Amino acid sequence: MNAKQKMNWRRWTALLLCLLLTLSALPLQALAAEAQTDVVTCTDPTNADVAITYDYDTRTLTVSGSGRFSGQVLGADGSTAVNMLDAFSVSQLVVEEGITAIGPEGATVYSIANSETNTIYLPDSLTAENFSCKGASNLCEIRLPAGMHTLRDGMFDGCTWLETLNMPQGVTEIGKRTFGGCKSLDVELPPQLERIGDKAFYRSGIKNAILPDTVRSIGSGAFEQTRSMVSATLPTTITAVPERMFYASYVERVSLPVGLQSIGKAAFFNCMHLTDLQLPEGLITIEGSAFSGCTVLKELTLPGSLKHVGEKVFGGSNIEIVHVEEGITELAPVMFADCPLTQVDLPNTLTTIQDAAFYNCTKLKEITLPNSVTQLGEGVFQGCSSLSQVRLSENLKTLPTSTFDGCKALTEFDFAGITEIGEEAFQNTGIQILDLPTTVKTLGESAFAHSALQEIWSLGGVETLPTDVFAYTQIQTFDIPQGLYIAPGAFEYSALQKVATGIDVRLSCLHGADFH
Repeated sequence: MNAKQKMNWRRWTALLLCLLLTLSALPLQALAAEAQTDVVTCTDPTNADVAITYDYDTRTLTVSGSGRFSGQVLGADGSTAVNMLDAFSVSQLVVEEGITAIGPEGATVYSIANSETNTIYLPDSLTAENFSCKGASNLCEIRLPAGMHTLRDGMFDGCTWLETLNMPQGVTEIGKRTFGGCKSLDVELPPQLERIGDKAFYRSGIKNAILPDTVRSIGSGAFEQTRSMVSATLPTTITAVPERMFYASYVERVSLPVGLQSIGKAAFFNCMHLTDLQLPEGLITIEGSAFSGCTVLKELTLPGSLKHVGEKVFGGSNIEIVHVEEGITELAPVMFADCPLTQVDLPNTLTTIQDAAFYNCTKLKEITLPNSVTQLGEGVFQGCSSLSQVRLSENLKTLPTSTFDGCKALTEFDFAGITEIGEEAFQNTGIQILDLPTTVKTLGESAFAHSALQEIWSLGGVETLPTDVFAYTQIQTFDIPQGLYIAPGAFEYSALQKVATGIDVRLSCLHGADFH
């Protein structure tokens, strides 16, 4: 082979080698292009009629086809089933018409969202209601099937940024904590709603809760701590407000139905924005602390139908005026404790006022107890520092322990008809002159201790002065009536300087600290 032939051979060999290299590289480039595609297609391991596509750019998972979607996709090996939320980072889930269920056969609940999911669209063909979005903290929008009847327990619990939800009009049941923590969500309740579960709207963003007349059952704490709520209207079908229903809600107005019979424990506790509330006639029971802490509720009328009222029903609220209607026979313990009451209207049917009913009502200046009142509990007016005028029932005989303890503005008192004054009953009062009628037979220990008492005009029918009865008072002189027994310490640390004794005074007890 001459030199020219050798050169041509080398040229053709080089060209052939380049061609072979080019042809051999084509399959690799094609695979690389396929690996870098923006959309992948997967299959459902249990239903060949379902197709799943995922767009990497928009992070959208689309499910199409017919029948049940298992919620799983086949892995890279073609045989291992992987949960769709584990296989892909799903921001948007789109389930197209034709899909009837999501989740494995027999699953009672199946999660279709996680903290990465923002938007979900579900078709009307979806009839199974076992799906859940619980804990999907970044979910902002969901489109529900129009034919849904039940929103299951905790379905959207913890979806703090959920703002848009189409409420299916055929929903009859909203479960426990269904919308718990959905602070950004305001919804209208569906017209066929029958049941609302415990804490169904706990800390949700609902603003106006208008419950339709189809509602038959409401769980406890249904609207607890709803900080966006303005108003609520309860249906005529409801006879009971459950406990904690509006606990610490910001609700301003609540319309209660005619026919309501009971209000549960702490139902409106700490509703610090509640300004308008009318208790309907026919109401029988209000449980304890029902309205405690309602700091802007100023005036209230208690209907005469009330038969039972629990402790501290209005304690710590800012009620100023209370009208108690005819028919009510009893005021409960600590009923108005710590309220800034200025006016209390009591009925002629009232017979009993329980312990501390008006405890620490520091703005109450006067009170009239109707003649129907025959019994007071302990400390009924204790701490009412502005109370200056008291008109007692003619049928009241006993003033129990601490009845007027701390009533510093009470400078005089009519004891007519009273037979017994209990321990500390007038302790820390402003009474300066004691003039007891003969009906008074008994004084309790410390009955007038620490009071402003300066003079004793008459001890009435009292035959014994118990321990500390006049301790720490300003009494300077005391004419001891005949037959009086004075217990040790009766005048302890008082200002007593002069004592006149009668013929039969038992002086053996007048020693030590009696006149310290």
